[in-house]
Amino acid sequence: AGVIDITYETQGDKVTAVVTCEGKVRSIKIDPEFLAGEGIDMALDAAVAATNSALETADKIVEAEITKVTGGMKIPGM
Repeated sequence: AGVIDITYETQGDKVTAVVTCEGKVRSIKIDPEFLAGEGIDMALDAAVAATNSALETADKIVEAEITKVTGGMKIPGM
């Protein structure tokens, strides 16, 4: 299986974070007009929120895949 990218957009698609299911951040994009209009602090807050949401989604996907493979059995250390 290849690397799965999870994309999360916030602030009306003005801020986008892309992460992998391995918990790595691939990219963060901030619309220049959003940055100019809202300022760096708001843009960075939105980037953090988008990244955290993408990572949470990735964790849920990994959890669902593990449950599928294990049939719901709890395996120590996982």
